[in-house]
Amino acid sequence: MREGHPRLLTNLCEIISRHLLQARIKEVTIRPPQPNTGKSIKSHYSPSENTDKQAPVFSLEYMVNGYCVESCQEGERAHFAMALFKRRNLTWQDLRSSQRHGLGSEKIARSSIKVALPPMVTEDVDIIAFRCIGQAPMVGFRSGRTFNILWIDKHFEVYDHGS
Repeated sequence: MREGHPRLLTNLCEIISRHLLQARIKEVTIRPPQPNTGKSIKSHYSPSENTDKQAPVFSLEYMVNGYCVESCQEGERAHFAMALFKRRNLTWQDLRSSQRHGLGSEKIARSSIKVALPPMVTEDVDIIAFRCIGQAPMVGFRSGRTFNILWIDKHFEVYDHGS
């Protein structure tokens, strides 16, 4: 019986090969994907849209070690999560018009930054702070509707907070 298996496999391969040669193969045209769409997910963001009228998306991609969520205590992590949650339905326009020590933000002068800026923060990028753990801010930069969080400044040492 075992000796018959290779012969059976060879016969099957021959049959499949003949079948494939006889079949008419249609030419398939592959269309490039539509921008901002996927097989299952469609993005609500179009690069030409005014992102000021959209809610922010928060990114932890560029967080700096020592100032990240991992450096926070459990209660601080909860406050951080709630800070993001409270802002989820506000637009960038709403956040700009809110008080800086409330849900709003403040622009931080580059000259007041006391830690090294990551390379993606080029000269044309504004640095922004939102309060997240009491008065302690999360500091980062905006790109479109995304707020890229760099630091959670729970010890008030990332920038000069004044007196």
